[in-house]
Amino acid sequence: MHLSSLTRGFVPAVALLVTCAATEARAQIIGTWPTCAFPSGNPTFASSGSTNALHKELLGKLLFWDEQLSTDRSMACASCHDVLRGGNDKHGGVQHPGFDGIFGNADDTFGSPGMVRSDSNRDFTPDPIYGVDRQVTGLNAPTMIGAAFFEKLFWDMRAGPDFRDQSGAVVSGFSSNAALESQASGPPTSPVEMGHDGILWSEIENKLGALFPLALATNIPATFPVLPGVDYQQMFDLAFGPGPVTREHISIAIAAYMRTLIPNQAPVDLGTMTADQVAGLELFRTRGCARCHSNGGVIEFNAATQTFTDPNDLLFSDGGPHNIQLVNHSTFPASFPGGVKAPTLRNVGLRKRLFHSGHITSVTQAMTVHYNNPSTPLAVRFNPILSTTPPGPGLKSEFDQVVDFLENALTDPRVANGVVPFDFPTLHGDNVPFGSNLIGPGSPGTGGLIPTMIANAPAKLDNQHWRIGLGNALPGALASLYFAPALQPGQVIGGVPFELDSGLAFVSGTSTVGPNGTVTVHQAVPSGAGFLGLELDWQWVVADPAATGGLAASRAAQMFIF
Repeated sequence: MHLSSLTRGFVPAVALLVTCAATEARAQIIGTWPTCAFPSGNPTFASSGSTNALHKELLGKLLFWDEQLSTDRSMACASCHDVLRGGNDKHGGVQHPGFDGIFGNADDTFGSPGMVRSDSNRDFTPDPIYGVDRQVTGLNAPTMIGAAFFEKLFWDMRAGPDFRDQSGAVVSGFSSNAALESQASGPPTSPVEMGHDGILWSEIENKLGALFPLALATNIPATFPVLPGVDYQQMFDLAFGPGPVTREHISIAIAAYMRTLIPNQAPVDLGTMTADQVAGLELFRTRGCARCHSNGGVIEFNAATQTFTDPNDLLFSDGGPHNIQLVNHSTFPASFPGGVKAPTLRNVGLRKRLFHSGHITSVTQAMTVHYNNPSTPLAVRFNPILSTTPPGPGLKSEFDQVVDFLENALTDPRVANGVVPFDFPTLHGDNVPFGSNLIGPGSPGTGGLIPTMIANAPAKLDNQHWRIGLGNALPGALASLYFAPALQPGQVIGGVPFELDSGLAFVSGTSTVGPNGTVTVHQAVPSGAGFLGLELDWQWVVADPAATGGLAASRAAQMFIF
């Protein structure tokens, strides 16, 4: 199929780019809302509306949703940034010990589950906090929706305004308004989010070109340019011209896609807010919230016409750092001068976790615990406190009006429903969630620990980076990896629960458990259509004198080649 077919059927995207090209964007802290996010000072602006710009955008759309970008092909950018959750983590967060490193106190945060830690050889190694479970990011995932309008990104604002290469030099043409490019270059080499200890960009660059886009995904919308036989190298050549896949081109493409995620069709944009929502906005803007959630500390709003004097106020963030004095979450490390970046409140009603800490799970809870709490310092709460008593039958209280405004008037229905440009495929990690392929109880060894099966790398045809591991085993012991093409759950052999079909099982290999209690086996998944659908079942058995009968066993892992 000819590569020109890649642009066929993408009229909405082209129309968006052409409209943006006709609108001059100002280079300022938060851009110009709700005009397009192609600010001057960034080469993307100069080429917007062109076929070349569209190719970058569509390539970035593929990369953002592709788990193949990660070390073992288990994590995509979208794994932590779910559209239907307003760009927040769909998992609702996993507990992290917070800045003090101690679990179980009020400083704890809720981050996103990422990679099982592995070393520079991609061998699994225990993490000091999470062992051989998935590591967790230290902060709640901020949204990528509308992120294009901010000069700096991340909670500590470390990304932007420029985009630099690995030597620290500014990439030509990206000296300003390039926070998206800067941000996009981070997660692929984070050993927590998508990479491993010591990972180099060259590892990602060298593998990506030969891969076929979204090879692990299902339910791929027609707006994604996935064509038979077209690999990433061809996609990069189309977007950037012939040449190698580079860190800079990967980041620029992902940023180009994120610039299309403009949530400007909420009721607050269309002038369709209800009377209660308008009243909620009036309370929001007049009782302290505009201090952080406006362009200049004041929101000028005409309630009769539902219009704003300054369209930049529609971001509902000033893009700057603030310390709103959250109880036990107000002390930040040196990288957080002045506090954390005020998030946009767009689609906040869809998010599972709020604030950088993620310890709040709803707008109502945020209002109750912090913003409408008399014990919260005056400068960072509603003043005066909102009434929670309805003024009459069928009427909402001030409290409920503000919640209605935040949860509903700021929600773009295209985001809530996953409609273009917020459409998406189904990730392999959603079809087969982490740990969902494990069967049986396992049996404990030394210290009462059950050896941990680590089997989350997808068994995709010709996956050259497939691996399977073992953790929490007796150091120095012999560990045998059994394989069978079928399960037989519930067996007990030699006192050990054995979940594989015993008539078909054999020892695939035997390894000595490392001093950190782990083993990693690396091998390629077979290639060839004849292997499609083949069942692969695995279980570790460890020679451990402290175990019942001298053997400890992991749970079994079931996989199918696809």
